[in-house]
Amino acid sequence: MTFARVFFSLAVFLVPGIRAQDDSQVRPPVTKADLTIVKRAREILSSPGKWNRMQEARFLIDDLTKNKDYDHRLMGYNNDPTTTFADIQKVFDLLEARISKRLETEPAATSAPASASDLDVLKLARSLLDSPAKWNRADDQKCPAGAPTVSVFCALELAAIQLKGNFDNNGAAIEEARSVVSETAPNAKKYGPRLTDFNNDPTVSFDDVQKLFRLVEERLTKRAADAAHAK
Repeated sequence: MTFARVFFSLAVFLVPGIRAQDDSQVRPPVTKADLTIVKRAREILSSPGKWNRMQEARFLIDDLTKNKDYDHRLMGYNNDPTTTFADIQKVFDLLEARISKRLETEPAATSAPASASDLDVLKLARSLLDSPAKWNRADDQKCPAGAPTVSVFCALELAAIQLKGNFDNNGAAIEEARSVVSETAPNAKKYGPRLTDFNNDPTVSFDDVQKLFRLVEERLTKRAADAAHAK
């Protein structure tokens, strides 16, 4: 369980206006930022294994409101007229502290093992994007076969389809690429969909893209070797 996942899940309930019932029936205006949030949320919650269901947050609300009897703890606490904005910030502070402590004391979650086929996908993706002339700098995650240029995301998608017959958005190669972007890209904190925003970032050079592929290949090689030795 990561704080980012809990933070997003909590935000759905804690952002003013997002409630189980809206008596005003008035929809607030939306912006491009809202679309970015949805896309990033979908990326974060991209598989059943990443669905933590906000249990730690619910336990925290139980501890903070022992004399309350909410039907739905997060919504009830959020909508309680006695809850202040300072209380909401306290929830985030305490939740972050709890999860940080658990990360220090509990066994770390392990990544799914990588295989030789995952490494092949990465190598093919790298070959699809081996020159600046082949680089699509305006990724929209639409990846038609035979396109003259490809983005980082599309290179990985097309490579997977070519080698495996289908594309798994949670495959080892693309997930490792997302992790590398999160850990190494200077602007990663500003990104929504990591691979798309990394690809489209005007400060990212073709050399940066090649570095991304190299790091992912190194990590997948190690993971595949570790998986082979564990058998």
